[in-house]
Amino acid sequence: NKGEFLIVTKGASVIQANVTKNQAVIVHQGHYKGELWGLTVRNGEEYFMTGGDDCTVRLWDIKNRREINRLYFDHGVRGIDCSN
Repeated sequence: NKGEFLIVTKGASVIQANVTKNQAVIVHQGHYKGELWGLTVRNGEEYFMTGGDDCTVRLWDIKNRREINRLYFDHGVRGIDCSN
């Protein structure tokens, strides 16, 4: 939606912010115990993905604030992107 963003904190929390309404809501507290390095969302979708030092990429449901799926890799994930 217009004016909405997802923000990642150093503590691996994901926050949904709306700058036009001056609101911020924690979507998820902590991808895991380490650092979160990547986040991406497809324009207009209700899902986002995160990647971190725990060697996973996770798919999240924004509306229901829950993890949907998880992919495992041999190394930490430093970046993530999706095509629209």
